[in-house]
Amino acid sequence: MLFRSLTDQWGVLYKIDVRSGDLGRIVWRMDPGQEKAPLSNRGAALAGNLVITVANYPARVIGTNRDTGKIVWETNMHDQTDVQLTAAPIVIGDKVIVPAAGGDRGTRCWLAALDVATGKVVWKKFTVPAPGEPGSETWKDKNNAWQVGGAAMWVSSSYDPATNQLLQGTGNPVPMFDAYYRPGDNLFTNSIISWNPDDGKMNWYHQYTPGDMWDYDEVGTHILFDATVNGQKRSLMTHSARNGFLYTF
Repeated sequence: MLFRSLTDQWGVLYKIDVRSGDLGRIVWRMDPGQEKAPLSNRGAALAGNLVITVANYPARVIGTNRDTGKIVWETNMHDQTDVQLTAAPIVIGDKVIVPAAGGDRGTRCWLAALDVATGKVVWKKFTVPAPGEPGSETWKDKNNAWQVGGAAMWVSSSYDPATNQLLQGTGNPVPMFDAYYRPGDNLFTNSIISWNPDDGKMNWYHQYTPGDMWDYDEVGTHILFDATVNGQKRSLMTHSARNGFLYTF
């Protein structure tokens, strides 16, 4: 590796020459111009000649030319006041996958796929269903809590190329700690969700802690591996949940 691309907590992207082995030299920096609030930025993704990053206030996804540091495209994803993009995007084929965070601030979060070449949104799926959508019957309140439902995602997705599954854990329901305000299981919070990255359709889900009142986010990495179970080779996924159990699927 001759060069390294990385981000700081404010989404500033750096290209660093690491050829000396002793001291890195900054070749260029791309500053998205976001408010220097206490945020997180968990990295970038490479796609051909582009480096894909996220920024906030407003929430954006940015494709930068890896050679020149010039912005090629920039897509505004600021659909709610406190939506945040903090997870490193991942690239699957011709799409870049971006999960939304900010759930604890009252954001109804989502997972989106953008076209790598243009930044155009290909699909966008909310993790808290609106009335009438599958799972909406698990929000049994009269307060419209689904509108600020949470299910945030601030850790990157996992991807299984053999089955073309995008696997993403989700965070707690909102309002936090107050299950009386939002009675029911509150799908699809505190869940692992399998998505089809081509069209954003949900394959299946498992909810770890229904109606969570303890802030048991389950966005932690879901690890994919192969193993032999009872003499049969299996493709498995494991997750250490905040409710104190280790799950293997």
